[in-house]
Amino acid sequence: MDIYTINNIVLYRKLDWTLSDDFFYLTHIPTAFEPFTIHPNYYSFGIIHRGSMKIEIDSQQYNIVPGSFLIYRPEQTLKIVEIEAETEGAFILFTRRFIQNFQPSFDAFFTKTFLHKNFDSHFMIDKNDHDQLSTMFGKIFDVLSSIYTDRWEISARSVIYALINETDLILEKYKNFLNPTSKKESLVINKFKLLAKENFSNRLPITFYVDKLNLSASQLYKIFKRKGHISPSSYLNELLLQEAKFLLSDSENNIGEIADKLSFSDIHTFSTYFKKQTGLSPSAFRSREFDRTQKDKK
Repeated sequence: MDIYTINNIVLYRKLDWTLSDDFFYLTHIPTAFEPFTIHPNYYSFGIIHRGSMKIEIDSQQYNIVPGSFLIYRPEQTLKIVEIEAETEGAFILFTRRFIQNFQPSFDAFFTKTFLHKNFDSHFMIDKNDHDQLSTMFGKIFDVLSSIYTDRWEISARSVIYALINETDLILEKYKNFLNPTSKKESLVINKFKLLAKENFSNRLPITFYVDKLNLSASQLYKIFKRKGHISPSSYLNELLLQEAKFLLSDSENNIGEIADKLSFSDIHTFSTYFKKQTGLSPSAFRSREFDRTQKDKK
């Protein structure tokens, strides 16, 4: 799909929303989500109060937890990986047209705010700022939910413009995520992920990666934490586990051959690892996937 709209979201997730095709807000994050990569034609930003989400923006995976601030933009690609049940927060989605219809000079204002593409898509904020944003979002959502006139969109544009402006003021202190250090850290993460995808099946120690990156292990872990990612070792483990599941589901290799492909010393070590990660033995997982395939064919 070339672009993904707010209306696409409403239809796919079966949400009750008819007020606007250019604006949407939510507090409870649906656990039903698109399993494919999308190209939004809208902006979105917000926070969560409880629960967690894993999201890929421009192929970088972010772990969104309380204390995270998330932004994505029309120029970016987005894929939702996982949403924990009962995740709650405050997010708005809006097109540029929605704001420009209220404020024609929005473009000049926009380039100076956190919405501009020069800012990172994710960063951590402190508790006071999270609480302040939560309160502000809540009050604005209360206003929006209490308007029932045919001029709803005019009022909504006004308060969303105000929300963008006030959020930008709160985030002023975090503009270090624009500095060269932040860009270097993003480059380190990208290089690590490239190395990981090329070498994860060899189950190499983290020292292999930090030597290649000319860093210490503690530096690499701190960079991942500052950028809100899962840890380097967790990322490597996710790649390994997904490959194991793929091989068990879609290959004719026996379990011993799969263990060898993934650099486990023997089938017992692989089985112990896989059961710890999934709660199923490799053979039980393979049997379950086979049964599902057969049901899909019927």
